[in-house]
Amino acid sequence: MAVHNTMKPVLLNNIFGSIEGSVEPDHYIIMGAQRDSWGPGAAKSGVGTALLMELARAFSSMVQNGFQPRRSLLFVSWDGGDFGNVGATEWLEGYLTMLHLKAVAYFSLDQAILGDDNLSVFSSPLLAHLIEGAIKHVDHPKHAGQSILSLVQRQGGWRNIVKPLPLNSGAYSFTAFGGVPAMQLHFTEDVEGYKELNTLDMAGEGQILEPFEEVEEVGREGHGEEAKFGNVKNSDGPSDSRVYPFINTPLDTHTHIQELLQGHLTTVGRSLAELIGLMVLRLSHTHILPLDVECYSGEAVRISTELGRKHTQLKAQGLSPQWVFSARGDYSRAAKNLLEAIKNSDIQDERMARVYNTRIMRVEYYFLSQYVSVVETPFRHVFLGRGSHTVEALSDHLSLLDTEPERFDEAKFRKQLALFTWTLQGAANALSGDVWNVDNPL
Repeated sequence: MAVHNTMKPVLLNNIFGSIEGSVEPDHYIIMGAQRDSWGPGAAKSGVGTALLMELARAFSSMVQNGFQPRRSLLFVSWDGGDFGNVGATEWLEGYLTMLHLKAVAYFSLDQAILGDDNLSVFSSPLLAHLIEGAIKHVDHPKHAGQSILSLVQRQGGWRNIVKPLPLNSGAYSFTAFGGVPAMQLHFTEDVEGYKELNTLDMAGEGQILEPFEEVEEVGREGHGEEAKFGNVKNSDGPSDSRVYPFINTPLDTHTHIQELLQGHLTTVGRSLAELIGLMVLRLSHTHILPLDVECYSGEAVRISTELGRKHTQLKAQGLSPQWVFSARGDYSRAAKNLLEAIKNSDIQDERMARVYNTRIMRVEYYFLSQYVSVVETPFRHVFLGRGSHTVEALSDHLSLLDTEPERFDEAKFRKQLALFTWTLQGAANALSGDVWNVDNPL
């Protein structure tokens, strides 16, 4: 095989549309979808682009009828999505130093419809609880008259459908690289129900795919271990998305996605748009931003618990998790104090509300480690990023004390512990409004 590539600069065109907020116009809720694809890209980019346009149309219609969002809405069609989300990433890089001061949240509409059975939510923990309120008010696309929440409760509750953002998500870079809370929703097909199809006419011309076990590898975008936020394990992609086998192939057409959905693409799209719209509406119109600033307290408690269980072994290595415990306590108190202050304040006071909202918006950003290079380690988020500075890497290294003690590197672990402690303490100081406090010992 011979490969001949020619490198040349290509102009990318990201397309922006906006609705200006009436009270905090410099704070944005962003909705975006990639516009390009290698092939027809019906599910890959077509559905997301259609959802983006419909959301823009719906909100514009509301404004024409008198609605005034407090914060601005930004609708973005990204170019270069099939080259590694280049369009979105270049934009993030250009505004990296100020984005956390402007962007409230980002919602990715990419690959939103890969079926119509199960809703999966890939999200920053700061946004995750918003889905509970939304699914109460939206009917399931396959069960008219029944809310998505009523069906999700049979699966153990809404928290079971929420997962960490995967690396190949269009939303991942916004959180792990840019420090902006982000979310991506998927409707996917039930795996067991799809197996019953067994074979599928790929092109309508007699091409038959092999049984499901072989079909699942066609156009598979990513796979990996999934875990809830508490386990701080990242997934490389929605594992159940493989039941739509045509992603990244010439067969990703409107006809095939309609066949999969039995002609109900519009119905599923309406449910997705309503879910996103309700969450965006809440973020754009409440006086105080409804971001869960206490969510990372639980994450800090979990790693502190792991460290506490290994206290004796760590002490034998000359290591102490004392400062992690202190930083965790400071963050938990800062989050509770902020919520208490908001509760006891006049949130109708626009100046006061803005002060609180600015502190809330910065929470995600302050979990980007300031102690690693953005060039060498672009995904600096200590909970959701990638690299030796993350909680995941710290936890994996800590587990070596039990599994392979000879591989435990005391100097490396000491550095990992320090990086996490400093980042957590910095986030606590920022949340409390005490960014420059140098009296907190590290």
